[in-house]
Amino acid sequence: MVKVDRFFASTVQPYVSRTASAHGSWVQRLSHFMLHILLLAMIAATSAQAQTARELFQQQRQMQRQERFNRLQEQRRQTLHGHEFGAGSDGVRMSPASGTRCQPAIKIRLQTNKQSFFANNQRELVALWSQIVGYIQQACPEVQDIEIQGVGQTITVYSGRASAAQGWTISHDRTPLQIAIEDLEKQRATFENTQSLDAVLKKHERAFGGGDTPDARALKAKIDERKFALADEKLSSFAAEVEKVPETIEGYNSLERLGSKLYQSLYFSARDKITKLEEIRESRRRAIGIKLLEDFRGTLATAPKGWRDAAATVDLANRLQGTWGSKIAELGPLVSQTIADVKAQVQAESPTFLHTIQNYTVDWDSLSKLRNDLTKVRQDAKTVDALSAYVAPLEERQKMILAELQQIHLAEVEQVGSEIGDLEAIIGYADTLAGKFTAAGDTHAAGNLKEAIARRVNELVGAGYAQFEGEIEQLPVTMESRAELLEAASDYEELEVEVPAFGRYRELAQLKAEEIGEGFCRDSAKQFGSDEHLRKTILISEEAIPMGRFVCDIAAVGNSLVKDDSTWTWITGLIKSEVGVTFEHRDGERTYVALAPSSDSKHQGALLGSSSQPEGSSSRSLTEAEWLDFARDMVRPPSTGLPDGEGRTDCDNHAADRQDPKKLGAGTEFDSEKLDFRMLERGLEACIAAVEQRPDDPRQKYQLGRLLWTAGDHEQAAPFVSGSADAGYPAALNLRATMLLTSGTDKDAFIDAYLLYMQAANEGYQPAAVAARELNPDGIEIYKELPPPTEADVLSTLPGETCTEVFGVRSCVRFTGATVKDCIQMSATDFSCTWRPHADCGTSANDFANALFKMACSQTEDAFSTFRKLASGWQKLD
Repeated sequence: MVKVDRFFASTVQPYVSRTASAHGSWVQRLSHFMLHILLLAMIAATSAQAQTARELFQQQRQMQRQERFNRLQEQRRQTLHGHEFGAGSDGVRMSPASGTRCQPAIKIRLQTNKQSFFANNQRELVALWSQIVGYIQQACPEVQDIEIQGVGQTITVYSGRASAAQGWTISHDRTPLQIAIEDLEKQRATFENTQSLDAVLKKHERAFGGGDTPDARALKAKIDERKFALADEKLSSFAAEVEKVPETIEGYNSLERLGSKLYQSLYFSARDKITKLEEIRESRRRAIGIKLLEDFRGTLATAPKGWRDAAATVDLANRLQGTWGSKIAELGPLVSQTIADVKAQVQAESPTFLHTIQNYTVDWDSLSKLRNDLTKVRQDAKTVDALSAYVAPLEERQKMILAELQQIHLAEVEQVGSEIGDLEAIIGYADTLAGKFTAAGDTHAAGNLKEAIARRVNELVGAGYAQFEGEIEQLPVTMESRAELLEAASDYEELEVEVPAFGRYRELAQLKAEEIGEGFCRDSAKQFGSDEHLRKTILISEEAIPMGRFVCDIAAVGNSLVKDDSTWTWITGLIKSEVGVTFEHRDGERTYVALAPSSDSKHQGALLGSSSQPEGSSSRSLTEAEWLDFARDMVRPPSTGLPDGEGRTDCDNHAADRQDPKKLGAGTEFDSEKLDFRMLERGLEACIAAVEQRPDDPRQKYQLGRLLWTAGDHEQAAPFVSGSADAGYPAALNLRATMLLTSGTDKDAFIDAYLLYMQAANEGYQPAAVAARELNPDGIEIYKELPPPTEADVLSTLPGETCTEVFGVRSCVRFTGATVKDCIQMSATDFSCTWRPHADCGTSANDFANALFKMACSQTEDAFSTFRKLASGWQKLD
């Protein structure tokens, strides 16, 4: 009814309204009203018919749904559903494959997390099978054949079947063991590498219950069978290789080594096959042995049997017996006969041998030959006892030749050399002969020879004394001669231990040195000019010595001391009881010194310096310690520059830098405000001598340069400091940096000095670290400014030409230039630059593609890269 009302409201009523508006008469309105009634009746009839049809349709739909439900219920009653057997992780779920309906032949899936359920003779599966079949028969009585799929976790590991005709006994189609065997057959194992076979076994053991299971044992047997087969193949190839071994001694010996690796492999993989390996080797060994036996028979028959070869022949026979005697019975008698023949031959040669050695000439070559023969005979007698009879004659003949050689050389020694100048050659000759006798084992003869040489040397030394005495008399009376004589006396004292005659030389040298010294003392005392003051004592150390001795000691080192007789000195002496003297150093520098009596009760009356006045300078007072130091300088000999036993020179003692980590001396500091020139000069003299002796020693050069720099002679100091710094000497690097900051004119002097300070500090010179912090307290990176890379530099870092080929089309890019727009120096060697490359490009494709490629190549964009300056050029880092 609702639909009729909607139809009326939407269709009829508007129509009537439109009509009424168009025709205004009542007749017309009436006719149209009647038409409205008629239409309503027709619509009502149509609506009733539709209602009846709808009800019929709904009844049919209800019947269809019921029929479908009935059919589904019937189908459900004929479908096999899944079921759980057991519980927990070891439970087994049975499910039909793909929703199998009940029918005579079905397929089921048995799934469990316990993979061993399907392995090891399927005992667990068979034990549960009756329950599974019972469930299936109850659900589907019509089932006659069942196909089984076994799934362990997510992997199919089993397949089988069962049928009612066979009493539901399971027939196994594919078990885990069979799967493993199939996997085993796929492995391409070799005898040398059976790891893949073992991997199959380990995989099976992990999945199906370990190694002590029926399946694991069966699989292990299959693997052993496979390994045995591989071993048989290897043994077959080994047998072929053994057959190629030559029938020689070398071939026989090689059999011992041949197959050693194979033996080890068989021991670990197929131990039962080792016997076969030994049989193969032994068979070939016997074959070669038979052949060698005939060769040995000929060899032994023709082997030399004289005394020199006797041991070698017997040793060969014994080796053959030891190797083959137990295997070849005929070899034993052959070896015994050979040994007997050798002994007989040695005994037969004895007279000839004795005659031969008696005819050896008496010389060192014959003695050497006898020694070699004796060594050989003693050694060979251990093998051939008949040779023992040769030992005594050889020893006796050796003693005789040694005795005769001793007599010959002793006679020669009596005549060797004619003057003292031949001593070195005589002693060398004697040492050589003594060495020969010692090597020959005759130390007694060597001793006799040395005694004879000593007598001869003593004789020649004594004969040359007169000449030596004359040479001594001709020496000039100088302190240099005195030093040479004292040095010679020291040398003669050492020689005197071996050659007593040198004692006279020593005594004469010492006596002449004393004479020269006394003469100098007399001359220096005379030069001093006052006998009265020479008798006084002077304090120069812990004790006071006579002034005359002090004057003499000063003259002995090339200096001089004279009494000052000026009027002013005489007046001062009267007033202050002082003695004025002038000290002149060997370098010409003069210093006036006032000597006054000591007030110390221990050295009452002894003179000591009270003041000093270098020539051209003002006078200054001296403390006792300063005087003693000055006095020691007065008698100090010139520095030789040579190091002592610990490697220290006078330069190390007087000029070492206390901060120097490589110094050898204690170190000396020089106060620039109150400079001790005497100490400075002492150090300069020592260091000049040291550098002259060792011009390449960087320590000595640094110490000399340091003294010159301290003395203000910067120009002279520079080469010594630079030379030491070039050798990497830390203290010299520090001083060079200081020199750069003080006198450098280079705009990079600050940077160079800072880098030198850092290098010296890294080498352990601590003052350099302090100086570096003062120069750069914030620790910023400091480096020299370098010119940035040019366009040519950038181009040099690019590849010349790069080509690629794709599908036969070759394309190349060749860099022709570069435009450098802007560079910023980032470190001492690195620049960050904005640049643009220029390139020439080409391709082997058609003209159109080549034109496009060239156009793209010409439209390059700016690049940003870092370039590093190296000694060999520039390098592009990115």
